[in-house]
Amino acid sequence: MKKFEDLYDTKMRNGPYQIKLAIIGCLVNLLDGSFFTISPYFARFVQLDYLMTNDDAAWLTTTLLVGTLVSGPITALLLNFVGRKFTIMMGAFIGTLTGLSFYYSNTFTFLILSNVLLSMYMLSVLTTLMIYLVETIAGPNRGRVIVGVYSFFSVGRLYGAILIKLTLSPYKFGSWKLPYLINSLIIVVMFTIILFSLRESIKYLFHKKNYEKTVKVFNEVQKANVGKHIL
Repeated sequence: MKKFEDLYDTKMRNGPYQIKLAIIGCLVNLLDGSFFTISPYFARFVQLDYLMTNDDAAWLTTTLLVGTLVSGPITALLLNFVGRKFTIMMGAFIGTLTGLSFYYSNTFTFLILSNVLLSMYMLSVLTTLMIYLVETIAGPNRGRVIVGVYSFFSVGRLYGAILIKLTLSPYKFGSWKLPYLINSLIIVVMFTIILFSLRESIKYLFHKKNYEKTVKVFNEVQKANVGKHIL
């Protein structure tokens, strides 16, 4: 495995494919940061809309943690058995459903389930993409790129605050649904990019001893980067 790692770092040329992957990673962190900013306002506005108790409002925010507990082991299993691309796609598909689920949520139970669904998307896509970035970006700048991508979580907190200002002020009944709907549209675009342009992780394929596909995907990525095959 060490020899393959060295060969990968020697032969792989970072280019448009890695840039595209980093952009997707930035979008994921941006949205995750915004959701963490929106969540407390969501609970408060839902409480006003449906005259909920403080305990009910607290449950709405804590269910984000419940979703991560459920999603963690599932994501780990999917990463090992079906690969990075499928896991990212499944997480992104769940994310595309969040806007609709929140938009049509009219009961406390359905709001809880929507929040769990949201946190499952956030954990599965974020962790898988960060692993994929580590496995795909070659050379000494890998760490800098990953830190830069992750920094967009903080940018997302700012974006979430701006989104709240634009959609939740002044207060209107049901206005808390708009930030989730807007973010879900961004996830739809991201899901489309992942579906049509993302390849399976080369290192994952090698680890699974699928050597023929490892070379095939490596050449596809390199052709996208430098216009020719390397292996």
